[in-house]
Amino acid sequence: MIYLINELNFKENHAGYKARFDIVKFLEFNNDIIIKDIPLWGSAIERFSKIFKLVSFLFFSLKKNDCVILQYPFPKPFLSVVKIISSLRKFKICLIIHDVDILRGQHHNNDIENLNSVDLVITHNKFMIDKLLNLGVKTKQIPIFIFDYKLVDQQSSEKKLLKINPEMSSIFYCGNLSFEKSAFIYNWVTGDKIKRETYGINATEEIEVNNKYNGAFDADKPPGINISDKAFGLVWDGDSLNECSGLYGEYLKFNNPHKASLYLAMGLPLIVWSESAISEYVIKNNIGIVVNSLLEVEDVLNFLCNDDYIEILNNVHLVRRKIITGYYTNESIKLLSTSL
Repeated sequence: MIYLINELNFKENHAGYKARFDIVKFLEFNNDIIIKDIPLWGSAIERFSKIFKLVSFLFFSLKKNDCVILQYPFPKPFLSVVKIISSLRKFKICLIIHDVDILRGQHHNNDIENLNSVDLVITHNKFMIDKLLNLGVKTKQIPIFIFDYKLVDQQSSEKKLLKINPEMSSIFYCGNLSFEKSAFIYNWVTGDKIKRETYGINATEEIEVNNKYNGAFDADKPPGINISDKAFGLVWDGDSLNECSGLYGEYLKFNNPHKASLYLAMGLPLIVWSESAISEYVIKNNIGIVVNSLLEVEDVLNFLCNDDYIEILNNVHLVRRKIITGYYTNESIKLLSTSL
């Protein structure tokens, strides 16, 4: 049997845990998975109070060669507890990676040790697999390719295709709009043929100098897009227009940004950095444009003809159907089942 421990402390979605929450929701309908709810996040006292429930489940429910799936990072100190009991009960441990701190410049942690102490890792893509191999991870890894994105209303967020105005483009950017995280969006100046729409938290008044700010939204209910421009969702980080800079930019070389899944769920093609890991997926599926620098975007959009844009948009709709129905999550579970 394969079990997934749902360690979340709430039943309704929390934006910071959206990707974890969605994996639980998509696997609820997978007949090969049994989900066990054991809330583990919270204060040290709250976490300590949950140890007995976790230990009881691992000792009395799991048998030899069963598999327990954990979403990584798993709240401390419970991964150590699971590993100790696994050594006694001889069940297998699989991790679904959301973030790896060592790839974000935090080298004083136990990521490599943790990943090497389990039986299988579901990771983001081949670039993350290769990087973790180079860092010393020996555990077998399988890619999820891109994260799925669950919507409350699967119809409302898809871009409605009207008659396209070939002269105009719209760029959407959603996320943490603090100057520290997204300085580029404040500094980027484009011509009159490009409109920029921003959504998110921590915006300052300066955001509206070069952008229209629309506030934040519920992660489960992104806004519907119903416009007649060539519209794209932007995946970018840092303070530079020439590249995705700093630790955030370096991380984009290996991770699957959840922002990309959000845009695709909204029915938006992507604009991504050429050195980002997600760029390969974009090119392979023809679901957006890949640029070396934001300074290239305006020319690329101005010369993008209607037929090419509509072809990209149709491909986005094909990918979107997979993402909003949990296709990639369930495919990774199939690979897990055959790999153990």
